[in-house]
Amino acid sequence: MKKKRLFFNFIIDRYPVSWKSDKVKVLISDRGEYRRRLFREKINHNKERLRNFDFRFVANKIEFLAFSKLADVIFSYGVSSFLRTDNLKFIYVGQVGFDSSRNIPVGIDVISTPNFASAYIAEYLLTAIFAFERKFHFAGENKLHRRWRQSSFVDDKPELFSNLTVGILGVGRIGGKLADYLRKFNVHVYGYDRDVKPNAAIDEWATSEAELSILFQKCDYLVITMDYNESTHHLIDQKKFSFANKNLCIINVSRGEIIEERSLITALKSGQIRGAILDVFKKEPLSKRNPLWKFHNVIITPHISGNINFIFDKIIEHFFSQLAEKF
Repeated sequence: MKKKRLFFNFIIDRYPVSWKSDKVKVLISDRGEYRRRLFREKINHNKERLRNFDFRFVANKIEFLAFSKLADVIFSYGVSSFLRTDNLKFIYVGQVGFDSSRNIPVGIDVISTPNFASAYIAEYLLTAIFAFERKFHFAGENKLHRRWRQSSFVDDKPELFSNLTVGILGVGRIGGKLADYLRKFNVHVYGYDRDVKPNAAIDEWATSEAELSILFQKCDYLVITMDYNESTHHLIDQKKFSFANKNLCIINVSRGEIIEERSLITALKSGQIRGAILDVFKKEPLSKRNPLWKFHNVIITPHISGNINFIFDKIIEHFFSQLAEKF
């Protein structure tokens, strides 16, 4: 880490940056072409409202870190440990459940996005569970190879949804909404949370790591919707997988670092679990060399469970409201 920091400092100190303005300097770090275009449209549409702000867009890490030392405000999707913060007043992180204790210099306010997407993510999860149970992932393979192979679907009898047991790790707005949906299909639902909240859709609660291990034994699906922080880093590891029943499918829409990836790959290789549905990863985009791509029983989506266009529109509006409030 020390060598990496020295390298970045060496590059950043020699990167030519100039940002002269009497206005509040707002740095926008976003590589998404659609989002940058929408951001600019919103800025142009709100010129009078934003007349005291000077916006600058960057799309790579070096440029972001170099200009960060001149910015008053940063909009980003994470916070680098190499961040320069000479003039910084606050950081707006465009994600839900961001752990504000990570990589944040002392004295800097951090604002994260409200969860506009709870229902959409819960519907993604419901769809994922039912599609996996009916083995729709095999349909894609069969179509790719033009195979009429019924055995892919009927060799192992799928369960009726009412016979399934689902564990939800983190019963907040997303987890609670999913529990409400599952209840309509008479699915037996476990909730895992340190802070138990009243929820009629949860049949049984687990509140400790020992009880979490029991969920690995009892559940057909374990859905991760909890916040990522120091206490949940690699919460799902080799020890947890050792308790898993062979019918278990892991689903993660929270943060990749909650699952220890090597232990997940080992569990898939050895047949300790039935499969996985993954929308988030430790490093994104997921490398083409990552072994997870090779498993037929793993569904991979590119971090899109809550990536709905109108949500980003709301995120920008919330960011603008924070600018108005702070300045």
